[in-house]
Amino acid sequence: MPLKLYPNGRYWWFRGTVDGRRYNRSTRRTLDNKKQADQVKTRFEARLHKRSIVGVEADLRFAEAMIAYEADGGDSRFNDRLLRHFGAMRVQDLTGPAIREAARRLYPGASFATWNRQVLTPTRAIINRAADAGHCRPIRVRQFTAKDRGINLPPHYEARAIDRDWIDAFREHASNRYLAALVLFMFTTGTRVGEATLLEPGDLWLQQKMIFSPCEITKNGERARIYLTTEMVVELANLPPRKGRVFGYASRHSVYGPWATTCRRAGIEYVPPHQAGRHSFATEMITRNRMPVATTADLGRWKDRRTLHDRYAHGEGHSEAIEEVFAPKQHYTDPSSSTKRMKINRK
Repeated sequence: MPLKLYPNGRYWWFRGTVDGRRYNRSTRRTLDNKKQADQVKTRFEARLHKRSIVGVEADLRFAEAMIAYEADGGDSRFNDRLLRHFGAMRVQDLTGPAIREAARRLYPGASFATWNRQVLTPTRAIINRAADAGHCRPIRVRQFTAKDRGINLPPHYEARAIDRDWIDAFREHASNRYLAALVLFMFTTGTRVGEATLLEPGDLWLQQKMIFSPCEITKNGERARIYLTTEMVVELANLPPRKGRVFGYASRHSVYGPWATTCRRAGIEYVPPHQAGRHSFATEMITRNRMPVATTADLGRWKDRRTLHDRYAHGEGHSEAIEEVFAPKQHYTDPSSSTKRMKINRK
């Protein structure tokens, strides 16, 4: 039967069967915009008929491929800008040069690493997921490198790790108890700020001193375990949930403002959440306490141990180390041996 409009809550929806397939979707048009809702339904129906003639591959839109990708568990962190840029475009029209040019437009002035991470990689993953389902052809996109002409190099900054004294000062001057608990949690578990803010009370298993992460899935399809210290268990047990979340923040973006304010109030150097958490966890484990890289990778849920060792575990005490190794040593000299050498030289 043809698609028909019907009201559902605030919006007009349409449902019906086209070419043997059942559809029931929202038009995203409110009840006072029935004419626009009918146009959405008509365009959708026309596209379905076109597909029946030319095939799915010829008419698959990027927005549809992206929805299927996210429904299949794909990462959605950078998809909003991709949707605004590519949404209505046909997947078969997307080429490597077009995607690379989109990276420059979406993130002007960014480094080539950002373009690769936030445009090329997710776009390629979305299209290739659709190709795996047989809806289009796979795509290969050459990544940006520092050798490309006109590519911006990433700004120089030195990532650093903080210690427990910094954490204690931050917690003492935190704007609220949720932020104080959050910084301790990130420091002692190596959890990213975005993943920490998504935790809900049902993820906590405090009697077992662990949390099952909703963001990280292991190879066997289970949620990754985050192990807790006794101090952290007590902290979480006395922290009432807020807004349905353990730490009371809607997303990581809600943390940055209070975080910077707390650093100023405490009179400590501003260190961003990722460095205060994940970088400092790795440094505390490997550099300061000589824990094995394998153990640190397991506890911090690093899939690549080399990345952990090369990028997250920071060396410390450079001045002291160079002094200890290369400073002149005061050696005891036997006077009799020097006298013997003098006699030999005279001969």
